[in-house]
Order: sequence, then structure tokens, then C-alpha cells
Amino acid sequence: MEKQNQFNWKVFMTLWGASIFGTLAVLPYALTLQASTLEKITTAVPLSVIIMAQVIQSVVLFGIATALGLLLAKGLVWARRC
Repeated sequence: MEKQNQFNWKVFMTLWGASIFGTLAVLPYALTLQASTLEKITTAVPLSVIIMAQVIQSVVLFGIATALGLLLAKGLVWARRC
């Protein structure tokens, strides 16, 4: 018998993985839209480091948001199976 307050890691990893995939999938599009602006600016940090920091930030924030959403969804009637 499964405990009622147990965290569902399978659903978490599926949702978190989908959000990471979405972040990585939209990155080339966003860079293409901003190409003219990115060519004009000069920074002390290389663009690849800024992009990697953005991806890491998104991974952490989506992880927190996904976990919080799953924990808060436990009280909803339609989410009891999750």
C-alpha cells in the first residue's frame, strides 16, 4: 500500500524533463531572433557562458516550480492519482 503523502518521482522527472527539453528547444529560436542585438553588444563574459548560466537557471527554477506544483496538487481531487 502506497503512502498518501509520498512524492511521485516518476511524474516529477517526466514534467521536469519536458521543461528542460522545452528550454533547450526554444534556445536556437531565441538566439536567432536576437542575433542582430547580440552582434552589437560587447560583454566581459563570453556569450556561451551567459547561455549556459541561463540554461542552468531555468533547470533549477523549473525543478522548484515542478516540485512545488506537485506538492500543492496533492490537495486537488483530480490530481489524487499523481
